[in-house]
Amino acid sequence: MIINNMRAAIRRVSIGMLGAMALAASSAPIAQETQKAAIGYYPGAMLSFPAFIAKDKGFYQRNGLDARLVPVPSGAAMTAALASGSIDFANNSYDNLTTAVSRKLPIKAIIGAAVRPPLALIVRKGVDLPNKAAGYPASMRDLKGTRLGVIGLGISVHFMTEILAKEAGLKPSDYTILAVGLPSSARAALKNKSIDAYLSLWPLPAIMEATGEGTVLIDLIKDQGAKELRGLAYQAWWATEKNIKTKPELIKRFIRSSQEAYCWYSNPDNFDEVVAILKKNVPVPELNEKQYNDMVHAMLPAYATNIPVSSIETWQKILIDQGIITSALSVDKLVTPEALRKFECPAASKG
Repeated sequence: MIINNMRAAIRRVSIGMLGAMALAASSAPIAQETQKAAIGYYPGAMLSFPAFIAKDKGFYQRNGLDARLVPVPSGAAMTAALASGSIDFANNSYDNLTTAVSRKLPIKAIIGAAVRPPLALIVRKGVDLPNKAAGYPASMRDLKGTRLGVIGLGISVHFMTEILAKEAGLKPSDYTILAVGLPSSARAALKNKSIDAYLSLWPLPAIMEATGEGTVLIDLIKDQGAKELRGLAYQAWWATEKNIKTKPELIKRFIRSSQEAYCWYSNPDNFDEVVAILKKNVPVPELNEKQYNDMVHAMLPAYATNIPVSSIETWQKILIDQGIITSALSVDKLVTPEALRKFECPAASKG
């Protein structure tokens, strides 16, 4: 009897140990052959910061990716780099996605990136803004007769600037839109008064306010501005249809890495380390510690991994209104089915 009881006890302990080992194995990184991944990002801008987090915190490595971050200067160049095979994953806007697919480029969005436009309309020092405190749309009407700068014509920032003006009651003849390039050149254009305002990526809006060179008039992350732009998802990560079909494991690993990175950087407990990683990758000497922290804190709500169908539909409407496309494309032409599934972080996701 004693021997039988001992045997039963040993059996229970053995089963318990096996269960614990299985649980540990399921939560640990799985041994796997590493796959190379070239990932495009925008240097000097906060736009691709999730890739910095995934790289520096080891989420790519943990999921079996040998990730190489490749600097790409613009959205058009990002599309071209993906099409040519120079990169495997592109961080790009939904208007560029729709335009590319309408032109038969075989690409799709595989996971979301920015769920609000990470942009702000900045105005140079010296421009009279009597209605700034009143907010939009009155504040936008203060820009009647001014020159509004954008990165380039025929792209999202151009369309969004026109939408901001139109909803505020301004006619195209009330302002002039000028293409002045990326924020670095736009800052010079604002300083020399070649333009009066500019719809900018971060960190330039924070720099303008910190240095006294200008002010933020409309912050799209905070859902200020035109109704059509409020809560409008802005960017996703793309891959080619060829890689989606022939390299499904590469795609899965990138998606998993991106989701894990999102859960980590969106956890308030990790904020200080998020800031440290961003300072390393996007140094902004014009900002002191508090100003940099405030910028990151304000910017984080713009980023998540979901892709709202409503935003894809809105972008297509904008492109139709602008004459870029003649009719809407079906969502499944633009986004993988998996990318439309809503993702939520585990309750205790601490990274």
